[in-house]
Amino acid sequence: MEKWITLDARMRELGFVVGIPSHVFTLDLSRQKMLVVEGEQRKGAIYFTFYLVCYAKERVSYIQVYGENMPVVDMFKKVRCYMVSLNKKRAKKERAEKARLELEQLTAVKT
Repeated sequence: MEKWITLDARMRELGFVVGIPSHVFTLDLSRQKMLVVEGEQRKGAIYFTFYLVCYAKERVSYIQVYGENMPVVDMFKKVRCYMVSLNKKRAKKERAEKARLELEQLTAVKT
C-alpha cells in the first residue's frame, strides 16, 4: 500500500517553504525573485495561483503569472515542470562556469 503524501510535504520536496499549510508556498530564487503558490478555498475545493514576483527597492516591480485558478493536480504538475526546467538551466550554467574556469587554468599554465 502506498503511503499518502500531503501537498505540504510534496512542496517541501521541491524546495518551497510552507507559509499557510495547504494554501501558501514560497521559494526564494534570489534576493529579488520569489516563486509563490497561493490557494483559495472555493466551492469545497482549493484553487491555486502560481506566479513569480520580482522586487526592486523593496517594492514589487514585476509579476509573471504561470497559472490561475488551477486545481491542486494541475498546479502541482505546473510547479514541478517549472522546477525541473529551472534546475536544468542552473546545471547548464554551472557546467559553463566550470568549463570557463578550466579553460582559464589551462591558459594560465601555458603562459
